[in-house]
Amino acid sequence: MKYIVFFVLLIIAFSSCQKDNDEVQVVYAIKGFSQPYKVVYAIGDLNKTEVFNIDPAGSTSYEWKAELQAVPGKVTYLYVESDENISNVSGFHATIFVEGKVFRRAYDYDGTRQMPNDTTFYIKQFGTIPF
Repeated sequence: MKYIVFFVLLIIAFSSCQKDNDEVQVVYAIKGFSQPYKVVYAIGDLNKTEVFNIDPAGSTSYEWKAELQAVPGKVTYLYVESDENISNVSGFHATIFVEGKVFRRAYDYDGTRQMPNDTTFYIKQFGTIPF
């Protein structure tokens, strides 16, 4: 009898320790560009990306956003590409929010690709959505 009670209590204890995999809100936000730029984002399967060409029409106050639901433990990815050098733009950011909190944020470019007569700046932000 002791073993049955112990076994039942053990099962209850383990079942109460499991985390729920409820979906969380993920928001991608980019602000500070005045020239057209490209945005690529994905959650989970990086082979299934969403691609957008954004034109802020000369306004650095324009903020692009995309809101999704995601399961914790999935990889989230944000890639931004532009010909505009925003290194000195004080209000620029490319951010991934999870449940309203900053998860990843960039204030400047990660690097450049140099081509003859062309420079493309890029930002990559990614990580695993926390539980």
